[in-house]
Amino acid sequence: MSNIISKAYGALDEAIMKGVNSGVRAYNWTTGRTKADLANKLLTIAPIAESTGFIGMSYNNPFTLGLSIFMSGIYILLSHTQQETNKKMEVAEQRALENSCLDFIVENWKNSAAFLGPMWSIVGSFIGYTEMRRSDGLSSTNYLIAGGNLVRGASFYVMRADYFPPRKSAVKKGLEKLAEIAENYKAPAVISSIESFACTVRK
Repeated sequence: MSNIISKAYGALDEAIMKGVNSGVRAYNWTTGRTKADLANKLLTIAPIAESTGFIGMSYNNPFTLGLSIFMSGIYILLSHTQQETNKKMEVAEQRALENSCLDFIVENWKNSAAFLGPMWSIVGSFIGYTEMRRSDGLSSTNYLIAGGNLVRGASFYVMRADYFPPRKSAVKKGLEKLAEIAENYKAPAVISSIESFACTVRK
């Protein structure tokens, strides 16, 4: 039975990571930035949602408000710490790929991310599910906490994705192509104007 569950989870995780890889590739192609940049953006969004949820849930109670502010600080610190770790792991992964080898620290960290991603996602989903049954007006604030947890979980999935190096963004390449077309269009026009002027002078 446990073997069946393990295989089912492995298949689900593989399917999720396939989608995540596609998303990271699209982000890299569009913006030219890396997976750490995307993951860190998610880790910036997560504590904003979580903190808003915590404070909104207890704004009318001084005691719980203090606790909510404390929890908000913890979540912000978690995000900051993870953002720094993401940057370091990406540098190490890039160096390992350039040397055609594996960095065991990075691989071990990815194993941890394979646990933390689902953990935050499950926590967020559980909070969201339980809040569906509430009728005290606090559901919206708790949905923010749930959403923040889900976004935080997504950041760990992103960091497990394949590494794509920095590149020119699609927008920048498009603008350069347009500039090149414009230059190619101007050149014949200028030459034609010069030839017309020369002919006029001769006459």
